[in-house]
Amino acid sequence: METITVEHILPRNPKGEWLNIFSEEEIKKIVNKLGNLTLLNKRRNSRASNYEYRKKLERYFDVQRNPFAITTMLRNYSSWDKQAFEKRHRELLNLVFTVYIPQNLV
Repeated sequence: METITVEHILPRNPKGEWLNIFSEEEIKKIVNKLGNLTLLNKRRNSRASNYEYRKKLERYFDVQRNPFAITTMLRNYSSWDKQAFEKRHRELLNLVFTVYIPQNLV
């Protein structure tokens, strides 16, 4: 198994199209939150770079090329904007709470 790394869907240092989709304030607020993170092997993460979402989706988040379920879930998002981030963030938090927090504590 190759080294597993954390990929920022919205890059930490966005350029180009990303700056038309997110404001600087939004970038600072969401870039390191769970909904904006996914898993890739180290080699793919290095290649994914600051590409726009559609290119990342086609090349790196595809189910046939990626063994991580959390990453292939991104196929459900045709674009990556604030609404997509918020939806995915809620979904992942709900999954965490369902799996890791006993129901009698909620």
